[in-house]
Amino acid sequence: MTTLKKKQKKQNIANKRDKDQLQTVFQDYLSCIADCFEVSYDDRKSRPANAPSLRDVCAEFSISIPKARKLLITAGMYSTKQSRRVEELLQQGKSVEEIIDLTGLKKSSINAYIPYQYYSYYMDEASRQVADSAKYRRRQKAVRNLQKGILEAEETLDDLLWHAVVQYQHYPFHTSSGKLFDYIIKRKKNATRSEMLVISYEGENKLLPKRSVLRVFHNVLDAIEYKKMVNVNVSSKESIIPTYAEPEEMGRIFGVSYIYSMFWKFGVIRVPDYVEKKLKGLR
Repeated sequence: MTTLKKKQKKQNIANKRDKDQLQTVFQDYLSCIADCFEVSYDDRKSRPANAPSLRDVCAEFSISIPKARKLLITAGMYSTKQSRRVEELLQQGKSVEEIIDLTGLKKSSINAYIPYQYYSYYMDEASRQVADSAKYRRRQKAVRNLQKGILEAEETLDDLLWHAVVQYQHYPFHTSSGKLFDYIIKRKKNATRSEMLVISYEGENKLLPKRSVLRVFHNVLDAIEYKKMVNVNVSSKESIIPTYAEPEEMGRIFGVSYIYSMFWKFGVIRVPDYVEKKLKGLR
């Protein structure tokens, strides 16, 4: 084998390895997207009213609605009359131009219903997808640990809550009035985290101390009821999370309107359906 052929062979092996890695990254990212959406959407079937929406996926991964929809179509979790029609025509071997003639849809609309191909689209986004997948899993784990801690009445609840707060920095929350905000943890001069949240709301920054978040948290903990469950000689415990229709019901503490949104996201409190829509950014 000549030197040139050996180099070409090595390059082909390297290219295949890179594509395999991209495929793994893409599938992992797609798995996180599907996990966030939870329940498949099919316009021919009913779907739980409280199931995560496209907007929830967009908020979690900082992507647009068209991109979220296309990813879910790729994952086999989103189906509409138009998406099924485009898929049927593609399977028949029709080109995009032919589909335009047959359906009257614009090219952009058709492309929105065609599943992603990892090697043509995700090459440049692989590193971001790895980071987003990892961030999503850290957030989910933090919330699960917090909810488990509440159920078991652990002594480290304050730490578990604050860990969840840290993980959800930059997440686009909505207040109960529907206003968008996010936050970061303020850094000290030595670059370590302080115990102060910087809330970004309507172009302004507001400071919210950790102690205020914990005061509200303790009020909520005092309102949680625990019910002992017995099933086939196995004893367990269930926590009954309180429902608050307004932030001030958790305590008249500065910043409670922001804490209200965060606690709902963490599963620490429940809210009425009409409030939940606002917290999700729906009108």
